Amino acid sequence: MEQQNQPIWAKLPEPIAKLMATPWRFSLYKALTLIEQHWASNNELQSGHSHRVEIAPYKELGFPASDVRRCELQVRQRGKLRLETSFLGLYGVDAAMPHYLLEQAAGDEEVGARTRAFLDLFNHVLYCQLFQSWKKSQINLAGIGAQQFDQIVAAVFENNQSDKSKLNLISAKQTSAAGLEQVLKQALQDESLTLKDNIVEWEGITEAGKLGSKQSGFSLGGNGVLGKRVLVTGNRICIELGPMDEAEAHLYEPGGVKAKRLSQLLNWHTSTKMNWQLLVQINRQAREGTRLGAGKLGISCAIGKVNARVEKKIYSQSQFQCERE
Repeated sequence: MEQQNQPIWAKLPEPIAKLMATPWRFSLYKALTLIEQHWASNNELQSGHSHRVEIAPYKELGFPASDVRRCELQVRQRGKLRLETSFLGLYGVDAAMPHYLLEQAAGDEEVGARTRAFLDLFNHVLYCQLFQSWKKSQINLAGIGAQQFDQIVAAVFENNQSDKSKLNLISAKQTSAAGLEQVLKQALQDESLTLKDNIVEWEGITEAGKLGSKQSGFSLGGNGVLGKRVLVTGNRICIELGPMDEAEAHLYEPGGVKAKRLSQLLNWHTSTKMNWQLLVQINRQAREGTRLGAGKLGISCAIGKVNARVEKKIYSQSQFQCERE
């Protein structure tokens, strides 16, 4: 039988030392993650065996001030680490067991010790299974279910890239300009993207009222203004991209790959009353002049000099909607 290397007890790993010194500062999942990485043997928590780690409930029935109540090194058991938690379990304050059994397990006499020893045979397996199920919901840690999660992300984004940081941002609707800007940057993979939501524009007044009329209820300086237009802000957002080359700019034209993704994201995150527009800055290269007769004027030729410049193209929301329809 292959002998597994035991940790050096005289010098504990720093994360384990912190866990033993201040266990109340750690959540149960974080504590189990550190134990699996720095103390447990290979696949010990996956199989439910108890070679170097023993997980059990905290026997006291007082208020559970923290998930992890105690973490000690059992020297008599060849350095086995015992972690006691007030979360779940078959005894303790959070156990779904009859009250008489909880009181019996909480006792300091021999019958209480025997009860805890018997239930701990199942408690350790319970916590190991719970830890493995928690791994499936953790997108930032590689555990059981990570490969399946990558496949789901690839299916959602219709590609084979596993950019796990996207999912939480894109699946939850963003209510701030900064949050929406980060969503678009990650989805389109364009760091030059900026979003402006403080655009000021004039809006026409559709219904006119008379001052002094009891039916209208208008009052100058209150809810009434003079004129046919009012200055408003916040009704429209502008997404600016670039400067970029012409080939990349084609992807943002209505019907382009990135244009479709941008339209889908904005339709999901913004309300139906919010208008938006796209401004693309394109680097136009300088071109040499041609003689008349080398091309057809109006089709491939223009009068004047073509110098290097940055051209701005503005697309409205309606252009993308028409393309989608």
